Amino acid sequence: MNKFFTLILACAASVASASHHVTITVDTKAFPNIDCAAGADVGAASLGVLPPEKLYLHSGLCTSDPTVCFDNITVLNSSVWEHVVGNWQAGACPDDNVGLMQHQGNGIWKIELILENYFTALSGQVYLGSTSSGESDLWDTIAEPNPYTLGYVFRTGSNCTKGSDLGPNNACMDYFIGFLNATPGYINPGTDPMTLNYNPPGASFSVGLKDEPNIVYNHVVYPNPSNEITNIKFFLTESQKSFSMKIFDATGTLVKTFNEGSMAAGDKKMIWDRTNNTGEKVAAGVYYFTMQSKNSIVSDKIVVID
Repeated sequence: MNKFFTLILACAASVASASHHVTITVDTKAFPNIDCAAGADVGAASLGVLPPEKLYLHSGLCTSDPTVCFDNITVLNSSVWEHVVGNWQAGACPDDNVGLMQHQGNGIWKIELILENYFTALSGQVYLGSTSSGESDLWDTIAEPNPYTLGYVFRTGSNCTKGSDLGPNNACMDYFIGFLNATPGYINPGTDPMTLNYNPPGASFSVGLKDEPNIVYNHVVYPNPSNEITNIKFFLTESQKSFSMKIFDATGTLVKTFNEGSMAAGDKKMIWDRTNNTGEKVAAGVYYFTMQSKNSIVSDKIVVID
């Protein structure tokens, strides 16, 4: 019998160069302007912001030159968005979960980015073409090895218009993190000169260089709880000769095997239809999804309801 609780985490990995890890957290209840707030109901302004069902990050990285990346930051349509990931056009957005953040509860959302993956060809998510802020293309980490500034905003669902912008202050402006290679801090483009180390309400971040990569990162399980279909999305940073993906019940009994063998690097999405390995529907309850390679293991809880 396969037991979930017997799985052991093995920590062993090395790479030739360090990568930039950025974790962004936002509290949707803390936006001071109700027009900028995620899922806000104007009639409930005095009661606080209602948390959204989903929150997406729309982001752009600037790597060309520190002068360009800092001097061209403006409140809106800043020209420093050189490598864009996310959906942000007029009209409806595809619900493809690009930039989908993880709900931490109580209206708080988080996402982890490995910049060298997220804004390059490895992710397959970078927008190629013209935007209102200039041209967007893939980040060439060889020609431009240093990330300087990171800009981002949010959207809450399928509507991509400016009505879904969620800025950090009363101007609903974009967020900018500067000095990604030094001591990073928020930049407030609404002041002249720009304010560094600005602390926008409801937002926080951490930035660090890491030599040890996460084999699996930015994994998302949705919807959760679910009564039928559960999507499991993640990014595999390196190809694996042996990579298992399985679901166990609360007793540790194997329920479903998705993969047990090799897997190529890149974006992945698995769909669980609430069936076990024999095709039978499983009962409502708590289940555990695990992804295990030689170097790491990642697990998450899935709640199935009727």
